[in-house]
Amino acid sequence: MVSTPAKPIVEPSTLLEELNRSPNELPVLLRFPEDTPLTDRLLEQISRLNKPLQFERTAQGDLLIMAASSIDSDEICMELGRQLSNWARSGVGGVTTGSSGGYIRGDGHTAAPDAAWTSPQRRAAMTEAQRSRAFQPICPDFVIEVRSGSNTIASQQRKMAAWIAGGTRLGWLVIPEHETVYIYHADGTVDLVEQPDALSAEPVCQGLTISFEYVWNLESAREMGDATE
Repeated sequence: MVSTPAKPIVEPSTLLEELNRSPNELPVLLRFPEDTPLTDRLLEQISRLNKPLQFERTAQGDLLIMAASSIDSDEICMELGRQLSNWARSGVGGVTTGSSGGYIRGDGHTAAPDAAWTSPQRRAAMTEAQRSRAFQPICPDFVIEVRSGSNTIASQQRKMAAWIAGGTRLGWLVIPEHETVYIYHADGTVDLVEQPDALSAEPVCQGLTISFEYVWNLESAREMGDATE
């Protein structure tokens, strides 16, 4: 009698593991039942355990799963965030955050901008309990988003408009491949600036001018170290 070889045991892949292998399938919306809500704590745990995927909670309480940022995009975010943080630490104060700092907009959508600044005055208006939450129930005064990966320009534009509608006073949407920046104002108007060497964030951020020299010349900046050796 010839026995049939046993089939190898295959552990079932989770949805998140599968998406991590197939980032082109993102973004994906994962719905949660009403009796099992996506709480702040659960969202924080999912985000921490499934990096580099990015997660947001929609106003309806569903989980939005997005692809990780590209290396180029992440480097640009760090550079813009560095300039923003240096400005805040120069005496202005307030809170600066990166892509791990989540905020809950007025419509209930929870997201983390690539770089953001909240003024000391706006933060002071929050209660101690609000400030201690994993996700701040407030929109930052200034938000920067950098387009990357599977995010379309149109989807990023809708996200920027939502930040403004929630109370953000100034927003920049940076499109590296086009070397352009969309500037979103509190009154709902939008300006498009092409290949700026630098941009002023006044009057929302007094004294802040951010340079884009490194952003538009990423590869040249990376090679500077080789030239000095």
